[in-house]
Amino acid sequence: MTSKLILLLSVFGVIPNAMLPKSPVNIDVCPRSSRKSETSYMMAEYGDGLITRIDEGNWKEVLSGEWLLLLCSSHRPKCGDWKAVLYQLASTSMGCLDVDLAFGDLSTNFWLRGRFSAFREANVYHVLDGEFRRLSSSQDTNSLHNLLLLREWSEIPPMSLWLHPTSKWSTFAEIILKTTMDLKHLDIFGRNAWKTALILDLIFFIVTPYILWLSIMTSTENMVENDDTLYEFELAPTKTSIPLFMKSTSKFKSHLIYLKKLRQMRESKFKSI
Repeated sequence: MTSKLILLLSVFGVIPNAMLPKSPVNIDVCPRSSRKSETSYMMAEYGDGLITRIDEGNWKEVLSGEWLLLLCSSHRPKCGDWKAVLYQLASTSMGCLDVDLAFGDLSTNFWLRGRFSAFREANVYHVLDGEFRRLSSSQDTNSLHNLLLLREWSEIPPMSLWLHPTSKWSTFAEIILKTTMDLKHLDIFGRNAWKTALILDLIFFIVTPYILWLSIMTSTENMVENDDTLYEFELAPTKTSIPLFMKSTSKFKSHLIYLKKLRQMRESKFKSI
């Protein structure tokens, strides 16, 4: 009870954060500490904060529950700053919210860029039951804590469906990036990276329109199938009726004839004047 009271006082700024214990396990108010994931690991470079590392085998874990997800290249300075923020949320009482923390290293798992549309230097997402929201990379520990505690993330619009990690576009982008890395490691095109990039760009610009065309055609066919009954009822020809396309053609021809006659009448009036 005392520990929970201390936590509430710290949330409202009554007690400075520096006076709080640094280990959430010791004060026993962090629910995340009691449900350690099999894929969780300890971030040795910062301490004992519990953060889940995202890779090819477990990235779907973030599709269920509430997560704060960080994707960046570990060798980038900005990524180091963000990892420190993530650790502080995990290892201090400020992180005692029922939100899981996850980190994906883009330098070792480059394909994550395509899967999560993570093309910025630091990509931060709030995820709730598979609904992704991209957060500003200018956030700090305090603003992130308030965003999670006060549910300010609800004011941020979710990502578009075509950018969702489970969309066809994201799957295709992941395949392209994995192919890029495989070709680079196989050294098929030599050590000139621009050759690999050029070939993959050609594949991208050829295959992408085809996939979009297939998606449009599939959605159109589904719409037609759903409205089949209505069309059959309205357009079903009888033995004495004329097919619809013939009616449309005849109407179009008659309209052209009318316009032609009208033009001739105007020309004749003009000549008579």
